[in-house]
Amino acid sequence: MTSARDLFLELGEGGYEVGGLDGHHEVAISSLDRVAPKLGDRFTVDGHGVVHEVAVIRLDTFQTGWNAVCRLTDVF
Repeated sequence: MTSARDLFLELGEGGYEVGGLDGHHEVAISSLDRVAPKLGDRFTVDGHGVVHEVAVIRLDTFQTGWNAVCRLTDVF
């Protein structure tokens, strides 16, 4: 399985990046913010003009930030 940390070499201007994982309705979010989310926390992600809600299912924290794998929660 691809680590969320492996997906991001450089972070964008806002200090975070969002990337897709394996087509399993999951995304990875990587941030330079030292305040990390908790498991179950929800984010709103905009992709290709569609807004989705995702929940944190895995979290890795580092001195310089965090990486989270999130699962889509608004499957219709």
